Amino acid sequence: MIYRIPPWKHQLQAIEAARSKSFHLLRFEPGCGKTLTAINIVRELCHAAGDILDTLVICPNSVQENWRREFLANCYDEVATRLMILKGSGVQKSKQVLDKSKQIFIVNFEALDCNDLFQAILKRGFKVLIIDEIHKIKNPSAARSKKAIKIADSCRYRYGLTGTLILQSLEDMWSPLGALCGKSSEFVHQNFFSWRIQHFYNKNALKFLPYPEWVPRQGAKEKLDEILTQCSSFARKSECLDLPPLIKKTLYVDLTAEQERHYRELEKDFLTYLGSEACVATTAMTKLLRCQQVASGFLPLTTNDSLKLITSNKLDLLRDLLKELTPEHKVIVWTCWRASYEQVASICEELGLGFVRLVGDTKLKDRQEAIDRFSSDSNVRVFISNPSSGGIGLNLQAASVSIHYAKDYNLEHYLQAAARNYRAGSEIHPTVFEYHLVTLGTVEERIEAALKDKMNIGAFFDGMRSEICNLVKENL
Repeated sequence: MIYRIPPWKHQLQAIEAARSKSFHLLRFEPGCGKTLTAINIVRELCHAAGDILDTLVICPNSVQENWRREFLANCYDEVATRLMILKGSGVQKSKQVLDKSKQIFIVNFEALDCNDLFQAILKRGFKVLIIDEIHKIKNPSAARSKKAIKIADSCRYRYGLTGTLILQSLEDMWSPLGALCGKSSEFVHQNFFSWRIQHFYNKNALKFLPYPEWVPRQGAKEKLDEILTQCSSFARKSECLDLPPLIKKTLYVDLTAEQERHYRELEKDFLTYLGSEACVATTAMTKLLRCQQVASGFLPLTTNDSLKLITSNKLDLLRDLLKELTPEHKVIVWTCWRASYEQVASICEELGLGFVRLVGDTKLKDRQEAIDRFSSDSNVRVFISNPSSGGIGLNLQAASVSIHYAKDYNLEHYLQAAARNYRAGSEIHPTVFEYHLVTLGTVEERIEAALKDKMNIGAFFDGMRSEICNLVKENL
């Protein structure tokens, strides 16, 4: 089979391991290309069948758009007309999933809470199921886990993706393996409790304590490792020598209902209200800035010159990333908004992470101290900065991860900031990662595209100004 984007060596090995099997687990550390591998496994199935097989992808909300783009980048043009992200109400999603003109559907875990959609998925009868971040269904008593396992039982081919299958204990394995292998398989018993009895014992049973403490029986770890070895492929970043030295990833989120209201009102009327307080955009350029600020999770109020925080999926995604990455990585968070400094700092305090900040009002004598603490103190995990103030002349190679939470319009600022931890001295890290957080349906998408294409920022501004002026004329 011809690959549009050539897989790396470990991905080819995983594709080979999954060939002719009805289920397979990709245990790849983040950045090792699980998505691309899974898509190429499905492409092989479709190639053998001579047609696109009905495929369902269940994944976190933040990566739905990533999956769509990866399918389009790695498959042939026909897939574009057959692919759909399920959106809208439960009833709308239920109708969409029965649309025979579409064959590849992407849906988030939360959608499984809708019983109508669950029944529609079973009725559709998918051939292929992909569960991204399969560890999210680790709770055997949770309704989502039970539904995911029932959906998996109805599918001929099943693939799971995870970087952290076992989050707390080996008991976490049962539900993911149940969905992957089928509960009646040799790997997983029909009942969770009988499976647990086989591999674990209650340490507190003989102590007559009211709460159980399940620990693995002798040889259970080796047995479970043998099970995983038979049905999975494993990849560690440090061992994937064919990975590029810099891995960039864009993560997309939707506007919350609160953001959507404020954003669309500003977009249409240059005005929105939070209670009795107003946020006004007096010019097209101010409007552009206000829309960006709403997308980042805060609203500047004109009436009393203050800021109000509003719900934001992007902020929630940042919290999840910091929680996942900081145990092993030091992280730089770049944001162009003063209000975001406090938002990021609050998340660090909430998670118990040491952090420093270097922003516009950081005194000159404190700048180097912040850099030194971040570079040498193992307890300082996060560096908060603005690209315009911290993006030039700093050496931050201690960070193996940078997260661009909110960008300004200046291409130079982005390129300078990106070079702070990707420069001579970065060889201390096996891989450097760069995450870009983008809110769908907002100006952030256009800014992201402009920066990716290395457009002249003046031309970008002119294009946006012209577009906004046209919108104003239409509304007059």
